[in-house]
Amino acid sequence: MKHFIILILFILKISAAQSQYIQGTVKDEKGNPQPFVSIVIAKIPDSTFVTSVISEESGQFKTPIIKSGKYLIKSTSVGFLPYYQNIEVFTQNLHLEIILKASNELLSEVTVTSKKPVIEAKGDKLVFNVVAASNTVGLNGLEVLRKSPGVTIDQQNNLMLKGRSKVQVYINGKPSMIQGNELASFLKSLRASDIQAIEMSTTPGASYDAAGGGGVINIQLKNNLKTGLNGSISTTAMQGVTPKGEGNFALNYSNYKWNVLTSISTDNGIWHGTEDVVNMTSEKKIVRLNSFDNENRRGLSIRFRSDYKISKKSTIGFELLKSTNIENREVIGNTQIFNTSTDTSPQVKLNSLNNTNKNNDVFNLGLNYRFENEQKLKWGIDADWNSNIIRSSSFQPNLYVNPVSGSTVVSRTYSIIAPVNIGIKMIKSDFEIPLNTSAKINIGAKYSNVESNNNFDLYNINKSEQLLDSSQSNYFKYIERIAAGYVSLAGQKGKWEYSLGLRLERTHSTSQLTTLGRNQNKLVDTSYLNVFPSLSLTYTLNDNNAFSLSYRYSIDRPDYNDLNPFERRINDYNSSKGNPFLRPQFTNTTELGYTLFQSMNFTLNYSHTKDFAAYVTDRGINESTKQEVFFDITRNLDRMQQYGANLSFPITISKWWQGFVNIYSNYTIFKANFDAGKVIDRKVFGGGLWVQQQMEFGKGWSFDLSGWYDLNSTWGVAISNPMGVFDAGVTKKILKDRSSIKLMFNDLFRGSSWNSTSQIGNFTTYSKGTWEGRYIAINFNYRFGILKSDVKTVDTDTKNQRRR
Repeated sequence: MKHFIILILFILKISAAQSQYIQGTVKDEKGNPQPFVSIVIAKIPDSTFVTSVISEESGQFKTPIIKSGKYLIKSTSVGFLPYYQNIEVFTQNLHLEIILKASNELLSEVTVTSKKPVIEAKGDKLVFNVVAASNTVGLNGLEVLRKSPGVTIDQQNNLMLKGRSKVQVYINGKPSMIQGNELASFLKSLRASDIQAIEMSTTPGASYDAAGGGGVINIQLKNNLKTGLNGSISTTAMQGVTPKGEGNFALNYSNYKWNVLTSISTDNGIWHGTEDVVNMTSEKKIVRLNSFDNENRRGLSIRFRSDYKISKKSTIGFELLKSTNIENREVIGNTQIFNTSTDTSPQVKLNSLNNTNKNNDVFNLGLNYRFENEQKLKWGIDADWNSNIIRSSSFQPNLYVNPVSGSTVVSRTYSIIAPVNIGIKMIKSDFEIPLNTSAKINIGAKYSNVESNNNFDLYNINKSEQLLDSSQSNYFKYIERIAAGYVSLAGQKGKWEYSLGLRLERTHSTSQLTTLGRNQNKLVDTSYLNVFPSLSLTYTLNDNNAFSLSYRYSIDRPDYNDLNPFERRINDYNSSKGNPFLRPQFTNTTELGYTLFQSMNFTLNYSHTKDFAAYVTDRGINESTKQEVFFDITRNLDRMQQYGANLSFPITISKWWQGFVNIYSNYTIFKANFDAGKVIDRKVFGGGLWVQQQMEFGKGWSFDLSGWYDLNSTWGVAISNPMGVFDAGVTKKILKDRSSIKLMFNDLFRGSSWNSTSQIGNFTTYSKGTWEGRYIAINFNYRFGILKSDVKTVDTDTKNQRRR
């Protein structure tokens, strides 16, 4: 830590030194920032091309200039007159303010020649532009993530990025405080038509929460960039095993002062899946579960956002998000128990039904304030309140039948009512202070409070009588408060770019378990303080070669669902439950990178995790039935080490045919020793491939082909066999490009299945299953209103600059 602080002070000293960058802001005559403006820099007097850049959504731009000299700046954007300016660069950065004047040309005469690329590489982030992809039509947010480069989802709906677990999800740059199944349900309530882009980073800076040892995924919802009154209507019909559908309506209004966006999305359909689980003990006893899963989903999501410009320097805004996701799930199971591995017929046979009704209501209210003056001093404050109310009830009959005659021998029927109320409050403030034109300091603070109240009531049903089993019923309350502060320094020195950060987080959590039958009240009170450094260095050798180094120290606290000791039964023999003794895990991540031709990125990474928390399958004795049972539980391992490599690059076959490829590999080492006979010592080589191809045929026709393939992913301590899915989509623009029709063929080669193996000592679990990933979808989208910002796209020559 001492050497890290010395390094920060050293770079603070040299940050005042001179460097050569051209940066600035593009605005219109009213002072509105102008995004996606093309800025070309040429030499004087021969007008030789030097470089080009596209302004960001904030109107800002930045590009390096290797040599001093005289240059010509040309800025162009449809709807504005061309802007020219002669400049001279010495040894200092040059800051420009470009003011564009409106053109008198009619917008209807403008022809848009290209669209946003599906994939962009921006520094340490990989951006998946969902709006540009046709293979996401009709999907929910969780399914869109499954199609994102480097992202995999295990059978428990846990996210992994480049083979690494414990990924932190952000929504519009704010961390999602809900976790586990609640997060999965919320993501299912989002539609692909609600999402603008998905940003993925494995080594984010100090301004991000320290959580997320596997990296950060930021889901950017659509925002309005159009002036005037605009809107869109979208509907999708899907046919898989059964028909499904979804719809979306969005309406936007924007002028100099106001920016208002509202959208409504809905979906309805039944999704099917299967799962087979075989548990083999050291005594060669086998318990086999075959199950069929039918899930009827109905979702409604409403979003309202408004921003008001108080003055030229200040803006206030608020956002409201309300989603309801109703899931009626039926799992039909058949369990067979063999006393030895050589038995040809089971000794016990159990038929079970798990019928669960779940209603998940999420309400989020966010307030924000933004300030920026002429000296580029920025200040922002955000306050969020989130309520997540879950109402869940299940009916579970278990019928033991004679394996020979098929007659019922014994029956046990349960009913479970498990409501969950989660309340989240968060406030944070961030400052950005420019030191000079080449360096800035960011300072921020954050406070969050999470309270989760969980009831679990299990009823034994005997004929028509329903009796509460107080020995299996309890109440669990969890409170987590985190106070954090950070400081970071970023800037350039010649060919060097740097970012150094230090984040401090204090965590105070209490968990209280009240068991009804035993009249027990257990309280666990924990507090800890941690410091999390981060570092990023980039050296640009020349226009075609750049090298980078990044480091991050992170924490992953136990999910409050994993702390909850409730037993969630599948049947009498199989269940999952929480672990109130979980500890936080800590991860050190280091990454080396190389960029070739400003587009091809290659990285090597290493991570070491202490007290790695993993999902494992274990066995025990049921206190009520006195029979051996199997359960899934999250436990801390001794450690996990992972070595990885990643290669991503665009492919340009021709002007009309472009694509992107992402390849990653990793070598993972697990070690743990729970108690006698329960030892984990595994070494796994895995990897994956993500590929996307986009073809523009003219006259409004385009074709997309994309897919992913995973080799030996690690799901907790389980290892999955290779699997992959490939999709194809066709798009036709009609009605003067105001409408489009998309036809998508999902899972061309029937790859929507998984197969995994888990081993703890002499106890082995084999699992396999399928999800309904193969279907055909057709989407119709119509845009109405003033489509002024539709012309703010970039031509083919500037696409590569956007990828930078």
